Amino acid sequence: MEEIRALVAAHSDWSRWRISEALVRRWDWRNAAGRLKDMSCRKMLARLEARGLVRLPAKRQQPGSNRKRKAIPAVAGVDESPWPGPLAAVQPVQLERVDYGTAAAALFDHLLARHHYLGYAYPVGANVRYLARGRDGRVLACAVWASAALKVGARDRWLGWTPAQRLAGLARVANNTRFLILPWVRIPHLASHLLALMTRRLAADWRQRTGHPLALVESFVDETRFRGTCYRAANWLDLGPTTGRTRDDRAKKIHVTTKRIWVWPCQPLARLRQELAGRSSA
Repeated sequence: MEEIRALVAAHSDWSRWRISEALVRRWDWRNAAGRLKDMSCRKMLARLEARGLVRLPAKRQQPGSNRKRKAIPAVAGVDESPWPGPLAAVQPVQLERVDYGTAAAALFDHLLARHHYLGYAYPVGANVRYLARGRDGRVLACAVWASAALKVGARDRWLGWTPAQRLAGLARVANNTRFLILPWVRIPHLASHLLALMTRRLAADWRQRTGHPLALVESFVDETRFRGTCYRAANWLDLGPTTGRTRDDRAKKIHVTTKRIWVWPCQPLARLRQELAGRSSA
């Protein structure tokens, strides 16, 4: 606490972002892949301030406002002509991992902002993004796999986690936060096929990105819009509905649409539970 207070006092003109960056570098606070955990540090500082333990510089923008306001540049030349047909006509489907600052990232952001009902959102924390292309190179879909939800009652009971085990094991869980089949693509069974392709590849990409092995993937489906058919067809498990809360609902006053919880274990369930509990306890 004293180190944080001293840094803020010595640099009253610094932004919160600059303070968190200085702290993670000073502490060498990194994830298992060696990347600095600046976002984790910012969240920690915000929680310390909320408890009255530190006083930070005034916020220069509201949380999340930049992500909501950010104008995503349009990408010209995207072929939006109708694309019906059987799955065999586009196979083999290729997954392209999308790295930030590339032409693929610009295309990815454009498609998500324009065609996903939730719009564009910069993923917070660890994430892996994919473009799916047909055998002719044309884009079929895009997806984001990001950090797991902090608390999900049905998931945590299903795994048999204690609170300590949950906190230790969350780095090995990935959340499918965005999954978009482009609206002009009308190919039966494509969505479940892509889920199978992505879950097979994701383990290696997740470990490279985060330094942690992947144990479980999850997704939350808004049943007012979707039935979760592709998850069921890909053999994911239905754990029931959420409680209608959000990760920011510490006062238990925020109510949102309940969603269906779907999970897919990356290894046999008994071994998964034993390994997560064992690693977390250690």
